[in-house]
Amino acid sequence: MFYIITLVVIMIVGLIILRARKQQLRRQELEKLAQRLGWTFSPGHDKSFVHRFEFLDQLRQGSNRYASCILEGVYRECPVLAFD
Repeated sequence: MFYIITLVVIMIVGLIILRARKQQLRRQELEKLAQRLGWTFSPGHDKSFVHRFEFLDQLRQGSNRYASCILEGVYRECPVLAFD
């Protein structure tokens, strides 16, 4: 029984590490994209961001509202904003 519990714990820790690594790689790729396009990239949680777009129903729901991985710039003379 001890070995099964140990194996499950190791698997859970491994999955947590794998997920964190994938998130880190994604953020690095988004940062490279922003640099290439001359845009700005903010990887952290921005709670003030949702106040700019409170007119959007989805951003008025829930109690823990924030945006992360924010890409902002101009493409073909149009402002672009992408976020998680």
